[in-house]
Amino acid sequence: MGEVSQTELDAISIPDKVETAIGTLEFFDGVPTDASVATIFVNLDRMRGMEVFLDNVGAVSMYSVRKGLADAGAEGANRIALFEQLLDSQILVVTANTSTLYA
Repeated sequence: MGEVSQTELDAISIPDKVETAIGTLEFFDGVPTDASVATIFVNLDRMRGMEVFLDNVGAVSMYSVRKGLADAGAEGANRIALFEQLLDSQILVVTANTSTLYA
C-alpha cells in the first residue's frame, strides 16, 4: 500500500483552530466544536438579516415616495405631483435621480 506524505496530509487536514473575522473556530478531528457551530450560525443569521434589509431598501423607498406624494395631495390615480425643480441631495429619497424631472 502507498503511504501519504506529511505534506499531502497537511494539505488536506483541518487545523484544530482557525482565526476568522467572526472569531476563533475550533475543530476536533476536522469536525467543528459545538461552540464553533453556534458562532457560525449566529454569523449566518446576521448575514441573512442584512440580506433581507438590503433587498428591501428599494421597496421601502418606493413606498415612502408614494406615501409622501399621497400626503401632499397626489393620492388618486388621476392626481400627480409635479416638482418645480430637479431633486438634490437634500430630499430623503433613496433612488432619486438629480437630472430627471419627476411628475
